[in-house]
Amino acid sequence: MITVKRAVIPILGIVLLMLLTAGPAAEAQPSGQAGTPEKPNTTVPDAPQSPLSAAFTYQGQLKLNNSPANGLYDLQFSLFDAETGGNTVGSNQSVPGVNVTDGLFTVSLDFGPGIFQGQERWLQLAVRPSGGGSYTTLSPRQRLTAAPYAMSLVPGSVVTGTSGIVFSASNEGTGYGIRGFSAGGYGVAGRADCQTCAGVLGYSIDGYAMQAFSENRYGVVAGSTNSTGVFGYSTNLFGVYGQSEAEEGVYGRSINQSGVHGVSDNGSGVSGQSNAASGGNGVYGRADCETCTGVSGSSSNGTGVAGSSTAPSIGVGVYGQSQSAENGWGVFGAAHCPTCRGVYGFNLEGTGVVGFGGTISGTTGTGVFGSANCANCTGVSGGSQNGRGVFGRSDASAGGAGVVGWSNCETCEGVAGVSSDGSAVYGFSSNGYAMEANGAAKQSRGSGGWVKATVRIGGGPNITRCYNSQGTAPNDTPPCGFSVVQNAPGDYTIDFNFTVNDRFVSVTPEFAAVQAVIPTVSFPLPDQVRVRTFSGGTTLIDSAFFLVVY
Repeated sequence: MITVKRAVIPILGIVLLMLLTAGPAAEAQPSGQAGTPEKPNTTVPDAPQSPLSAAFTYQGQLKLNNSPANGLYDLQFSLFDAETGGNTVGSNQSVPGVNVTDGLFTVSLDFGPGIFQGQERWLQLAVRPSGGGSYTTLSPRQRLTAAPYAMSLVPGSVVTGTSGIVFSASNEGTGYGIRGFSAGGYGVAGRADCQTCAGVLGYSIDGYAMQAFSENRYGVVAGSTNSTGVFGYSTNLFGVYGQSEAEEGVYGRSINQSGVHGVSDNGSGVSGQSNAASGGNGVYGRADCETCTGVSGSSSNGTGVAGSSTAPSIGVGVYGQSQSAENGWGVFGAAHCPTCRGVYGFNLEGTGVVGFGGTISGTTGTGVFGSANCANCTGVSGGSQNGRGVFGRSDASAGGAGVVGWSNCETCEGVAGVSSDGSAVYGFSSNGYAMEANGAAKQSRGSGGWVKATVRIGGGPNITRCYNSQGTAPNDTPPCGFSVVQNAPGDYTIDFNFTVNDRFVSVTPEFAAVQAVIPTVSFPLPDQVRVRTFSGGTTLIDSAFFLVVY
């Protein structure tokens, strides 16, 4: 009868313990003033000289007919996930020609990587005299136990330290240093209890400090009550980079500050890219309070927020949404220099900025809203080399506007267009109005195209109807800032109080179809127009007429 006493020496646990406590006492956490994240301390621990294998040492005692065995024996080892029955785990190990002296033997076993991850394991042994014959399987199987310090590596265990690096993992190949997976919770969770600390810190010399990928949900989800949900810092590449094939690459939400805040000295503070076939967002921001910002970006030399979408249709480089009851912005831009832009859109062939307006009811909404609070500021500014500087579209059933301009001062413009060679403002409609003004329209005096003033003179020196677009406010109440003098019946001089002798002037007698009335026009002074109406070519006749200045 063959029996064996077994003893597993936990070399694996001892070596791992040494790895956990090795390395310099450096703290990898950001530094700086409270509440102001800065470039993190990038001191990293020394990597191990060579990776640890999965082999461990097994020592046992073999007896033959209750006496210690001696000689050479062939041993077979199998690992199971249950004491009886169950499934084999890893590869079976055959060790031929083991020298047994006074019943004692020692072998090295390696069932492959990833075998011991905290689950219980049982070892089964079969033995025969070396050289041939059948194996005898020994029973029962031996339950493998862990050394006390190795228990700190099983699921649910906690490794605690007071300074330096508590745990460090390094991969010198192409895999992961640390990989976390969770079916319902967090794959990797980090917590920091100071304002300048980092719950999870990633540092990279040339690649990504942190990279997140999701097939159906969010690459990175971050939430903060009073600070920043996600803070990314980069010297030459991306502070935070997120990629998603279906939804948002990076999604940040904050109750009181920025959901996502990016700072870059030379590149992009926050860069978002969406490769979805339709409906994907490079960067998505949401704000739930009137003074909050869905996406906030700041850059000292580059772009505060940059969005890019390569989708063949309906791809959005930057998408902002605000669900505030009032005064909320999906995307908000602020500029602090005369040549800076709060929100800037650029496209070499298409549209720089596209705005779409719509509400749940589908009756009102604004595609792009611009507001200017200084005399020379512009609410919305668009520039294009080959397409449209500003393009507005509204599909509302009623009351919607592609572009709406609003101004609170007499000399301010709700919507302003500037062009050095093309059209400052261009409107096109295949069925409705290319341009519609619900109110008075104004054009500068020296420009052509629109009416500058119009009057009706009738029944003596009386201005019965008029319109003046050159005052500080539109005026259609007679005499509209004008004056008229009757030099003789059929001879009138109208003073407009602005220069008209370099403009186009049109005079239409009111009863020209009944009487043969012929008007003549002259300019006694730059601000004045003299109109005389004749009957029969030489006789003055007093006739009412309309005068229009273009």
